[in-house]
Amino acid sequence: MIRLKWEKVAERENDFLKNCLVYEAFIEDFPRVFDRKHPDFLTIRKGMSYTHYINEESATDLAIFILEKTKIDSGYLDGMFDFAKKHFGNLIDFSLNIPKLENKSNTELLRLLEEYFELYKRSYPYFLITVEARVFEKENTPIAESMINKMAKLRLFGRTSFNKTHELIYPLFDEIATRFDITVKELKFLSPKEVMRLLNGENIDVSLLNKDRDRCVFIHTQGKYELHENATLIIHDDEDGVDANEITGQGTYPALYKGRVKLVRNIDDMNSLEGGEVIVLQMTTADMVVAGIKKAGAIITDEGGITCHAAIISRELKIPALIGTKIATKRLNDGDFVEVDAVNGKVRILEK
Repeated sequence: MIRLKWEKVAERENDFLKNCLVYEAFIEDFPRVFDRKHPDFLTIRKGMSYTHYINEESATDLAIFILEKTKIDSGYLDGMFDFAKKHFGNLIDFSLNIPKLENKSNTELLRLLEEYFELYKRSYPYFLITVEARVFEKENTPIAESMINKMAKLRLFGRTSFNKTHELIYPLFDEIATRFDITVKELKFLSPKEVMRLLNGENIDVSLLNKDRDRCVFIHTQGKYELHENATLIIHDDEDGVDANEITGQGTYPALYKGRVKLVRNIDDMNSLEGGEVIVLQMTTADMVVAGIKKAGAIITDEGGITCHAAIISRELKIPALIGTKIATKRLNDGDFVEVDAVNGKVRILEK
C-alpha cells in the first residue's frame, strides 16, 4: 500500500465527468507537454461535491522542475502562457461555434463530443502546473516573484476559460440528455467513454451508475490513476493543538488589518458589503471582483495558494489576505471582530 501525505487544495461542487477528464489529462496530456508525471492527486466525491488533495512532496518536485526550467530559459513561462492561449482559444472557439444540434445524428453528436473532450484535455496541462508555487516564494528573488505573478495570471486565465467553456458547451450535453430521456446531471455522472458508448447505441444503465457513483474516490499515483466506485475515504486534517482563536494560512500583501467578518457565500453577499469588512469565503472568482471585492478591508479564504485569484487581487489592490486556511469559513461568523496578520500568516479572533 502506498502511503502519502495529502494536502487539501479545493472543495466545491462539480460533476463526475469533469473529474474523469482531469484524471485522463494527468496521464495522457500532462506527460506529453512536460515530459514528466503529474504530481500525485486524490479526489473524494460525495454526490455532486468533491474534495481535491495533492501530495505536497511530488507537487514541490514539479515546482522545482519549473523553477529550474525558468533559470535556464527566462521565457519558459511566457512560452507556456502562449501555448495555453492557443489551446484554450481552440476550446472556446469550438464551444462558441457548436452548430444547430436538433437535426444532427447521434454519430454526428459523438464526433462533436470526441473533439470537445480532446480539446478540453489538451488545455488542462497549462492549468495544472500552477497548483504548487510555495517553492518560488521561498526563493525570494526577482525571478521567483515574476514567476509567481505569471503563474497566478495563468491560473486565473485557465479557470476563467474553463468556466466560459462549461457554459458554452451546455447545449451539446442538453441535446444528448434529451435524446436518452435523462437529465444533464445524470448524463454527467457517466465517464467520457460511457457517454460515447451511449451515443454508439450501447445499452447503459445510467441510474445504476449514478447510484454507484454517489460516493467514489479517484487516485493518481506514479503516473496512473484508479477509480474506486461506491467507496469512501476519510482524510484527517491535523488540527490538534491549534489555538481555537487563531487561524493560519499564507499571507499576501504583508499588512495588519482589524475589522468585522462578513461571510461571503455568493455574489449577493458580496453586493451587500458596506466597505471595510474582512470577507471570509471558500475561494474567490473573477465575477466576485466585479461584484465588489474591492470594497473589502481584508480577505480570508479556505482554499488557494499564492497563485490563486484571491492572492492576485490582494497584491494588485494592496489588500491584506490570508489564503488557504482550510477552516476559516467553519471557525468565523458574521460580525466577529478579527485581526488579519498577513505578515505572519495568522488571524486572531478578538471579539465574538
